[in-house]
Amino acid sequence: KGAGGGECAANPVGEAGEAAARTLLAGQLAGLGATSGGDRALTAISIPVTRGLHSALRHLAATSPGFAGEVDPDGFDKVALASAIALLRDADDAAIRARLDGCRTGCAPHFAATLVTDMLLVGAVMESLEAGRMEVAEADVNNVAGLLADPRAEAWAARYPCYLSRLAAQGVDAYGGDPSGCPPITDR
Repeated sequence: KGAGGGECAANPVGEAGEAAARTLLAGQLAGLGATSGGDRALTAISIPVTRGLHSALRHLAATSPGFAGEVDPDGFDKVALASAIALLRDADDAAIRARLDGCRTGCAPHFAATLVTDMLLVGAVMESLEAGRMEVAEADVNNVAGLLADPRAEAWAARYPCYLSRLAAQGVDAYGGDPSGCPPITDR
């Protein structure tokens, strides 16, 4: 926020801070550019989105009268993200934590300090890529050795470009599909 000294606090972001962040992010993300020519969905797999932002959006949608947009177990749209930013941008850390009181999963207090700025970043990426919706996919990776030995993961790794196109078309259900119908990568 351009503070000259002392302890930096992100919250409240405020209307002017939101506008400044949007301008900065638009400039930084201008190179991403949309290639689809239309509104599409992105898939988020990062913990700040899957365990923080998405959980907070679900809670706010359920507890805030007048909350706009769609939030469901599989993701959220950019209208919901904008609604949440409008609800939280003028709140300090304590007020944000109070708004999240009763949130059962993923609304850990350590996300409160950056929740609005995380929302602004995700919103800017969605805007830059012309994505109207963010799908949320998460895998609980507690058996890394088992995943490394998974023959399906190995088969998809050998056909990664095909997997990406199926992932775009089918979402997370693509992993359960049959990789044998895809051509293998020959220049590995």
